[in-house]
Amino acid sequence: MGSDNKELLTALDVGTSQVRCVVAQLAQERDGAAQAYEVLGVGTAPCSGVRQGVVNDMDATVDAIHNATNGAVAACGCDVTRVVVGISGSHLRFGNGNGSSHLPHQEVLQSDVDHVVHIASLIGLPEETDQLYVEPQEFGVQQGWVRHPVGMTTSWIDAHVHVVTGLHVHIEDLRRCVLRSGIEVQCIIPASRASSASVLTADEREHGVILLDVGAGTTDIAVFADGALRCTGVIPIGGNLVTSDIVQVVHTQTIDAERLKIEEGYALRTLPGVDGTQLLAVPGIGGSASRMIERDYLAMVIEARWREIFLLVLMWLGEAECELAKTMGVVLTGGSCLTPGVAALCSQVMHVQSVRLGAPSYDGLYADVVNNPGFATAMGLLDVGMQKRFMPRRTASQQQWPGKLKSLWSDAMDWLHGEG
Repeated sequence: MGSDNKELLTALDVGTSQVRCVVAQLAQERDGAAQAYEVLGVGTAPCSGVRQGVVNDMDATVDAIHNATNGAVAACGCDVTRVVVGISGSHLRFGNGNGSSHLPHQEVLQSDVDHVVHIASLIGLPEETDQLYVEPQEFGVQQGWVRHPVGMTTSWIDAHVHVVTGLHVHIEDLRRCVLRSGIEVQCIIPASRASSASVLTADEREHGVILLDVGAGTTDIAVFADGALRCTGVIPIGGNLVTSDIVQVVHTQTIDAERLKIEEGYALRTLPGVDGTQLLAVPGIGGSASRMIERDYLAMVIEARWREIFLLVLMWLGEAECELAKTMGVVLTGGSCLTPGVAALCSQVMHVQSVRLGAPSYDGLYADVVNNPGFATAMGLLDVGMQKRFMPRRTASQQQWPGKLKSLWSDAMDWLHGEG
């Protein structure tokens, strides 16, 4: 299959334990509906060069990216030259900015919206920090607060926006790994925002929800209310620590601990399937004899770490002053959330009644592969990429922005608006 006459969008999720690449073909608008896409190829590769969302071995990360993209290319026969990349890590920070602009005319134009969002996004940043993502929350006009002010009559406009930033060195390390793989970076998007695009419903965003994307090395948090993103964050702990606990407590190899976690594990000891009389064989280390442990003992080890993860989320929400999040429902996603009992334990620890497991709901080729919580970020990168206006368009004044901020924003705008 060749790549002629295909408008491609490629997502690259560089995770702590795996790299996932999804190549999709954009479809033309039909009957006024938003563009859709068709997944053409999927590639995955184990990754040992990322720790808690941050690159710590360039060569290993480049190899993993190369292997994952090659797998997707082999599946679809299309050349992958540019990718939308997800980023995580505890170096990511968020802030909510405000801006105001007087209008020389009475009707709000798109350029007015772009300008006031730009003003609101210029929150103070440390020198070593780059701005990654800006999302408008609401706009103030003379009639009140609205979400879509274009066309309304007013003499001024205010904006509230959500801004995500990250350390320049970590962003550049990830970018260079992709470039060394022979691929151009179209845009870098926070993983939490990407995952939310693929697993949350419009009602959940409207009425309020906490998304927890639990990967191998990090737990990414996104809080929505009134249809807008309110808080984002990353906790540097994930499913790999559950495996590490099993290794240390049960005294077995990592590969066997991972198998026990996935095939035999429970995250809540009180579940009906947890039988204290049932014994599990645990392979020894270095050729030593296997031994037996009780299933509920394994569940106790797994539950302790998951309980800590949810308590850390509660602590983060409190520190971020996301008070309204305490009464919201929770959506869990990410490859580490497949252990039985995780949702029930989350409900118990975080004191929320509504907890569900979220996965992409793609309908097409490779649906059996990508409709999995582990692909939430990769599929969300495609979804955010489809939203041509997830950032405002560049204006003439934005051409003068300094250094790194101008570069990141301009790269995104060039791609999203067909200038690059």
